[in-house]
Amino acid sequence: MSVNINLRHQQDKISHDKNKFYSDILTLPLPNNTINIQSIINARLLYNSCINESAIESEGVDGILSLINDEFGGWPILQGSSWNISSFNFSRLLFKLREYDHNVIYYFGTSTDDQNSSIYYIRVRNSMAFSI
Repeated sequence: MSVNINLRHQQDKISHDKNKFYSDILTLPLPNNTINIQSIINARLLYNSCINESAIESEGVDGILSLINDEFGGWPILQGSSWNISSFNFSRLLFKLREYDHNVIYYFGTSTDDQNSSIYYIRVRNSMAFSI
């Protein structure tokens, strides 16, 4: 039993250290050699947009409604009788959701061969949303 408790304690410490590392990258001043790394810049922009409560409150639901209406073709629950079914395209919706990394019905992506990293595979499978 003490082995399980000790292992759990080690896992918790590793998780805490990892979260602290990510937090530091997102919030502390960066060393000069990392200031222009685009992935860090993007992560910081996303993080700051998520914690900026005043901007979130001032935008309200307009941002998400615009995304639903303009990008995804609307949603009858939100638009009621003004929703136009004839202009709705289910294939386009699935494609748009995939652009936002949501695999509703199917998943596809690429992966490398385990034994030869210069060989790539296209993977297609059912979505986790429909897995049993």
